[in-house]
Amino acid sequence: MKYVLPSIFLHPLKSLCIERYVDPSRILAQCNLPLSALHDTEMLIDHYAFSATLNTAANVMNEPLLGFYVGKQIQIAGVGFIGTLMTHQTMLMNVYPLLNYLFNAQERGTRHKLNISGKIASHYIEFLIEDKVDCHQLAQLALAGQHNIFKRIVGEQWQPTRVTFTSSKRIDVAQMQNYFNCPVLFNQKYDAIEFPAQILHQKLEPSLPINKSSKLKFAKLLHEFEDVAGLVSTFIESFLAQGYQDRINVAKSLGVHPRVLQSCLHERGVTYRGLVNRVRQKLAFELLAKTNLPITAIALQLGYNTASPFIRAFKQQQGITPDRWRHANLLN
Repeated sequence: MKYVLPSIFLHPLKSLCIERYVDPSRILAQCNLPLSALHDTEMLIDHYAFSATLNTAANVMNEPLLGFYVGKQIQIAGVGFIGTLMTHQTMLMNVYPLLNYLFNAQERGTRHKLNISGKIASHYIEFLIEDKVDCHQLAQLALAGQHNIFKRIVGEQWQPTRVTFTSSKRIDVAQMQNYFNCPVLFNQKYDAIEFPAQILHQKLEPSLPINKSSKLKFAKLLHEFEDVAGLVSTFIESFLAQGYQDRINVAKSLGVHPRVLQSCLHERGVTYRGLVNRVRQKLAFELLAKTNLPITAIALQLGYNTASPFIRAFKQQQGITPDRWRHANLLN
């Protein structure tokens, strides 16, 4: 599978090259990228080439913190409409459906995930391209950039407790610790930012006041957005287990009135109920095939109050009960 990334995340490399009297075209040429990758705002580049460019630049400049310096300059505006939606959320937890959409639906070579253990939340990153390219510079960029984005969304409440890297290379971490304002450790299990879990549900102030003007702005952006169904499906999937997957809550997260959301979906020939059913079916197949969870637990994860409506809906769609489907799938 080919993974791509907007070249805008590579733009800070140009100024870093100038500061160090390095010709950026030399670096890009070694990675088969055009010079326009450093200024074109619409270009998508191969994620392997992106990571290789960071590694080449770090070697040419003899700068082990190159990825970190590039990541520090990443701004949420560079993420476009999805970034605007991130700043509109009223709690950090609701940013995660947007991150999932950004990295899954847009075929990027990284996955941003959340793990909560007691009072500590861990935002960790998996690299789907690490089998072919060294991703340690990419990890620096990703965590520095994510820290910048979270700080923009959360404000002064944002404070990591620890940042970890899988790289075992010896690096002077003083600048990193000053930037993250917490301990930075290497040779760890994950590339991750750890922070107090309570921050996930603290009330945030949206970047725009929620009024008629902001709703009109978001309505216009949503109507222009190509993959509305994919974006809405990501929110539905995230909200199912929490029990608030209804159209009102998803519309609120998208900054629009439910009727606007319904209109955007209608323009694309889909319905909200149809998307809910599709997401539930996809998750049901995954949970039945890949886990040993009892049917009642699966039903709860899919947003049902009990197992009965799940079993009824599944049988109506598939012709057999979830238990029978699971057994048949295991046999096959």
